Amino acid sequence: MSSQFVQKHPLAQKRIIVTGAGIAGLAFARALHLNWPREHPRPDVVLYERSAEVLDRAHEGYTMGIQRGSGLLALREIGLLDAALESRTTGSDGSQEPVTIWTKDWTELYKMPPAAPTKGDMPPRGVRLVRHALRQILLDGLPEETVVHWENACEWVKTREDGKVEIGLSDGSTDECDLLIAADGANSKVRECLLPDETLQFAGARLYSGTSKFPLGKPDALKTSWGFNVSGEGYGFLTFPIDSTTGAWALTHRSAEPKGRIRGDEAARRYDEIMGDVRRLGGMFDEPFAQVVEATDPVTLSVFDAMHRPPVRHARQLAGGANAILIGDANHAMSPFSGSGANMALMDAVALAGQLARCADLRAAIDAFDAESAPRSQKAIDFSWWVIRGIHARGVVFWLVRAVCAVMSVFAGRTDARQTKE
Repeated sequence: MSSQFVQKHPLAQKRIIVTGAGIAGLAFARALHLNWPREHPRPDVVLYERSAEVLDRAHEGYTMGIQRGSGLLALREIGLLDAALESRTTGSDGSQEPVTIWTKDWTELYKMPPAAPTKGDMPPRGVRLVRHALRQILLDGLPEETVVHWENACEWVKTREDGKVEIGLSDGSTDECDLLIAADGANSKVRECLLPDETLQFAGARLYSGTSKFPLGKPDALKTSWGFNVSGEGYGFLTFPIDSTTGAWALTHRSAEPKGRIRGDEAARRYDEIMGDVRRLGGMFDEPFAQVVEATDPVTLSVFDAMHRPPVRHARQLAGGANAILIGDANHAMSPFSGSGANMALMDAVALAGQLARCADLRAAIDAFDAESAPRSQKAIDFSWWVIRGIHARGVVFWLVRAVCAVMSVFAGRTDARQTKE
């Protein structure tokens, strides 16, 4: 094969570094491999990841909603839909209702009706997956030649005059590449270096969360449903299933300013203090609130602020060159209230890989990626503001939320009756 032919693709035999082997980074590596045109030599792809290959218990209970029209579509495109559906905790199999909204005394305001059956391999609705399960599915799907360097994170980045990107790693070494893909999360070091003024923005809410263990089975209210409670007093309580004896929870309230994150060993040391706050702040919620939070595994306890950041427009904000691209939370950090962080990460990974694999010009590929990614991620961020207002509603706004739930319940009942009749 002549060198002239090799140069027809701008990334043929180039070196690509991906910072972050989470959902976005792993999905990108697989998608690029699957989409790469056979007539061109492949680029060398290497990933650097801060965490260990085997996650500790503190990360086991983090569940995510993978939506039918976004995340599941992306997983199908990279051939991992079946594996994801086999690992779901709830959703399209009908064993558990998709979502329920309760009051503080667990009076049901709204329950989403069962979805109508669909043809093909896609479920009628989204599913919930434990984060580490999805991560393992993506890791198992990595091409054999793709190398992941665990427990070695990118600490700094600089672009060189020769067009290459150099990164500094947490083990003291450096590496260089022709193209850098930043998939290192909301606290991205790459973004911090390249866009130091683009900091995370506080979304106005603070969350306490944990994973609870129920050896004798979960409380009755949570056996067949999951969802959230609205108190009408500015506090919300969210519950998510993991398996028949385990569930994740989050208590949320509005806050005037961010107060930082507490997790891991620090959270375990301050367990009594944090749980005292949880009992005090969530005191208006009836059982099984106390039963759920008192069963919390101390290692999984965390406290954090809801943060977000608008998407990057690479051509405008990184005008110095087409050698660094941000995806997932590194591009557009989302608060957990959007319910879309993992979905946007998967869609970013698949979209960017497709653009790069078939591109003749890197800048054009990045522009096309931005045109697809930025509007949908901004829409998800905007939606999260409405969710924050609804969950923490008080007074008139709370009664408006109740009225909306009542209307949705009427339509849900009609839909359910029509499906039953059919």
